[in-house]
Amino acid sequence: MFIRSKIIVVFITIVISNLSYAEPIETNAEYVVTASLTPVARTAVGSALTVITADDIKQRGVTFLPDILREVPGLAVNRSGTFGTQTEIRVRGAEANHTLVLIDGVEVNDPAFGSSFQFAFLTADNIERIEVLRGAQSALWGSDAIGAVINILTKKGTGPLQFNAGFHGGSFDTQRSTLRGAYANSLININLNAEVLSTDGTNIARDGNEDDGHNNRTYDLKLNISPDELIDISYVRRFVKSETETDPQPFTSAIIVDAAGNRTDVNQNYQKGRASISLFDKRWINHVSFENSRNSTNFFSTVFGASFLNGQKQKYAYQSDLSLDAYYRWDIKHDISFLYEYEDDTATGSFIGGANEVGFITNSYVGEYRLALLNRFFVSAGIRRDNSDDFFDDATT
Repeated sequence: MFIRSKIIVVFITIVISNLSYAEPIETNAEYVVTASLTPVARTAVGSALTVITADDIKQRGVTFLPDILREVPGLAVNRSGTFGTQTEIRVRGAEANHTLVLIDGVEVNDPAFGSSFQFAFLTADNIERIEVLRGAQSALWGSDAIGAVINILTKKGTGPLQFNAGFHGGSFDTQRSTLRGAYANSLININLNAEVLSTDGTNIARDGNEDDGHNNRTYDLKLNISPDELIDISYVRRFVKSETETDPQPFTSAIIVDAAGNRTDVNQNYQKGRASISLFDKRWINHVSFENSRNSTNFFSTVFGASFLNGQKQKYAYQSDLSLDAYYRWDIKHDISFLYEYEDDTATGSFIGGANEVGFITNSYVGEYRLALLNRFFVSAGIRRDNSDDFFDDATT
């Protein structure tokens, strides 16, 4: 027993001695923004992570983003019909509302749809990068992140003023037009994008000859202003307007019937503003932000009549990030973050004449600690406290 203990001590001493004189393993690390409250090197992430780039999307030639997410391990994409019909993503067997979806930092899960996100209208043309972080992330991101976080980042401006336009056509009288303008210098970075997609579609019902088409218009704005190296101001805005023709399924039948005048209209409106100031050689960074998401879904049915679902989320946040380096014998880095969020969720809906509204307010307090040792060994710990206004029980994660 004594000899075995000596062998273990000698082995640990050798390992530590080698580590203490090792060169950093990363010289040009790829950073991700989803795994932590601050950007971290991809090699420092302990969760299962998949990154999809704009080049990956271009090579696949997909029109809608869910078509490339099908290739991500652990993701199941379910679409109920043709373009524009209900599309949900489930991660590792979790429900659709167990995955938090971010678009340019805006939480877009719809309170009116049980806090799930409708992927049906998410086109791939203006996407720069997608980070899919699988596994429970609720300590940082809250109860919507039980199964995973999908973070979608749109393109930024690059270099001199440029405009790009495109047109595509295909079967079923499918047409897609795109227009993009971008510009960037040391002070400002701006990207504007517009996309219009329309198709006559096919008949969803088994009989009849009435085609069920789809129209989708998407507009994006991404703006960043840096008056100097210590101040950063950003604003993003996204608007989607969609109309999808459908066929009804009566209560008394399991078969969809052919009928004109059945339609689902959807408006998605997201925006976020954020201001950051850096102090002490960028070792202490403070952020304030607001974000707002509004989803409006109107159903027109020859069987059930007209109904609607409206979801709105408003959020105000303050975040403080402190970075400390310690150079003893080893290279040690400590990162500490604190986040406060005030969130107001409202959902209203109607069906066959009746209408209901529900809402709740949540105050959240989040702390995160990250340790990097010799750029080889990484530890992170997070804690979150959610205080609800009696709609849900308070919870600590």
